[in-house]
Amino acid sequence: MNHSHMLGALAALVAAAGAAAQSVQPVPYHADLVDGHDSTGLPFGLPGFRTQILIDGAAVAPTGAVLTGIRFRSDRPSLPLAGTTVPNVTVSLAETSVAVPGMSTTFAANATTPLVPVFTGTVTVPGNPAGHHGPAPWDIVIAFTQPFVFTTAGGSLLVDIVAANPGGGFPSHWLDAVRAGGSATQYGQPGDNPSGDFLNLIVHTGNDLNPSQLTLGNGIDFSSTLSFSPQPGVIAFGLQPTPFAIDLGFLGGPNQFLHIDPLLFFAHSWTQTFIGWASTFTLAVPNDPTWIDDVIYAQSVLLDPAAGPLGLVLSHAVEVRIGDPVQNLLPMQQLDADDPAAATGTLLDFAFGGSPQYGAVPVQLEGIFF
Repeated sequence: MNHSHMLGALAALVAAAGAAAQSVQPVPYHADLVDGHDSTGLPFGLPGFRTQILIDGAAVAPTGAVLTGIRFRSDRPSLPLAGTTVPNVTVSLAETSVAVPGMSTTFAANATTPLVPVFTGTVTVPGNPAGHHGPAPWDIVIAFTQPFVFTTAGGSLLVDIVAANPGGGFPSHWLDAVRAGGSATQYGQPGDNPSGDFLNLIVHTGNDLNPSQLTLGNGIDFSSTLSFSPQPGVIAFGLQPTPFAIDLGFLGGPNQFLHIDPLLFFAHSWTQTFIGWASTFTLAVPNDPTWIDDVIYAQSVLLDPAAGPLGLVLSHAVEVRIGDPVQNLLPMQQLDADDPAAATGTLLDFAFGGSPQYGAVPVQLEGIFF
């Protein structure tokens, strides 16, 4: 579209409305519920890079938006992470006719209208301590120096980020990343085990962990594992986490930490594996739309008198979001290069072979949405 004839009027609307009119839109829509399933080093994990993020127009707004900023966040399971600054960053936006999942690996091909610079300067990436449940804060903040008018009918929104610094190297910071389906992450400190064994709790779907299977109508496996010998205990499930790690030392459980508000308990049933022992409880998720975006919490527990008067050993916790099987495509894609002058890049794909499982960093768009 021709932005020039609308920009002045809509920019005046932004100024007149003031801060009270500001609102935010997370992409994907469920990004505020939990941390995403994956992580990535770009953007902002390297000093020099180019990243493009393609966002389906319907995920931005029903009709359109006046965009005034964008935010990113760190990957919570990767915390703690030190802060950093990335100088010489230019952020540009454009409407494009390129639709998800048809993003090109050639940067120029994704911009079917001219890129409009909305920010030039240094981006601050704050450091964060180790996180508990949920996502890290949206604290990588880029405020636009001029608003950008986006119309949903114009196609997709393209976010182009270039950090004009030396490229290459290994990322020093990790951002949250998402892909289609549900998500599963670990959080919280595990308790001390007097036996020296490590009580692990993992989530998987059959032989792997594919987020597209963390959806309605599927079985989700919660597996507790030990290396040496099995011990009696339970796996606990709940619908809420504790607000912070609760040290059970006051109950006679020194260095044992409660991370969930437990509602249901299922006794462990151990089976020997080629690497130790496993006890698996399969949650059969009904094909019921009311389960979409429900978040389930679990924590594994062993009964061990040697662990103190309380006699319990607790694992870390897991946080699982149930996804919608109909939404088998993420409404966004990401293209990365560790050279800011690169003409081509690599699509962020977590499949590692086989059918693509495109991913992207979640974003929080700021502005007026209509």
